[in-house]
Amino acid sequence: MRNADIVQFPWGVDLQRFHSQAANGGLRSTWSVDSQDLVILFTRGFEPIHQPLLFLEALRQVLKKNSTVHAVMLGNGRLFNEAKAFIAMHGLTTHVILPGRVANEQLSAYHRSSDVYVSTTRSDGSSISLLEAMACGRPAIVPDAYGNPEWVTSGENGFLYSSGNATALAEKVLLLVNDRRLAARLGEKGAHIARERADWNRNCDRLLNAYDRLTTSHSADRPKES
Repeated sequence: MRNADIVQFPWGVDLQRFHSQAANGGLRSTWSVDSQDLVILFTRGFEPIHQPLLFLEALRQVLKKNSTVHAVMLGNGRLFNEAKAFIAMHGLTTHVILPGRVANEQLSAYHRSSDVYVSTTRSDGSSISLLEAMACGRPAIVPDAYGNPEWVTSGENGFLYSSGNATALAEKVLLLVNDRRLAARLGEKGAHIARERADWNRNCDRLLNAYDRLTTSHSADRPKES
């Protein structure tokens, strides 16, 4: 195919709902988290592909060096009870919040009430969860594989870490724990990227335009009836 006939675009997110203009989502007080503490948001659930235990191991390593970190882990799944057992065994109970499954309408408040987005998923395209976090102005720490490098550049709008490596993930989290100005700067850049490239309304128009081009082309190529 000619390059001109190829259309590439991500799904994108609703920037009217996911945005960084509000200071926070107002949930921190319900979590009993100090305003100066760092909150990590983990949204992908408790299925094996999302590796929640890897995330918890990274959190355990972080807390050995800095006790002002908390994690909010959304969703449920087959590994939920195993994750709860890990949390209890390693004394993480006061640092991990488990709200369960959250309605999509509430997700922006969770992002804006948190400070950092983390993913440990071992297979992804252009992750909608990642784009939502970026749109809300939160720096992202994600595996250096799959669709992530297309959206995250280390030191620019977040960090990439070696996929499956809990220690590497913990090191990146500690960088942001110890430098809140850096976290804010990365988050602002991520929000800019989301506005430029991940606007669902704009990207949807590109999809519809591609359909129009395709159907027009096929109509022109179809033999006329005699």
